[in-house]
Amino acid sequence: MTVELATRIGLIGKPLSNGLDLPADLTFEEWRGVVEHVEMVVEASPWWLCDAMAWGEAHFPNQYTQALPTVEEDPHGASQSRLKQAAWMASKYPRNQRIPGLSYTHHRVVAELEPEARSVLLREAVASNLSTRELV
Repeated sequence: MTVELATRIGLIGKPLSNGLDLPADLTFEEWRGVVEHVEMVVEASPWWLCDAMAWGEAHFPNQYTQALPTVEEDPHGASQSRLKQAAWMASKYPRNQRIPGLSYTHHRVVAELEPEARSVLLREAVASNLSTRELV
C-alpha cells in the first residue's frame, strides 16, 4: 500500500512499505520536520494499531477477526500475531492508562501483571528513568 500525502502538509514524501521517498528539494528545516514527524510516528504506531484493533472489536464484535490475515496472506503468522497482540494490549491499556514518556515496550513488559502492579512499576519507570530491562 502506498499513500501520498498532500505536498508539504503532514508527512512530506511518499510513504512506501519499505521506506519513505522524499522530494529532492527539501529545505533543511523541512527535512528536520520530517525527522521529528517520523520519530513520532515510530513511537506512536504500535498504539495506533492497538486503538485500531480496539475500535474494530467495539464496532464489529462479530466480524473484527476477519481483519486478521489468512495463512495464505501471512504464511509465517507475523502480521496475525502483531494484530492479536495489539488487540490484547489495547485491552490491557485503554488510552487513558498509557503513561506518556514511556515506550510501548515498557508497557508490554509489565502487561501481564495485575493493573495496580503495572501502574506502580510504570510510574517508577518514569520517576527513575528506567529502561525496559531495568523495569523487570
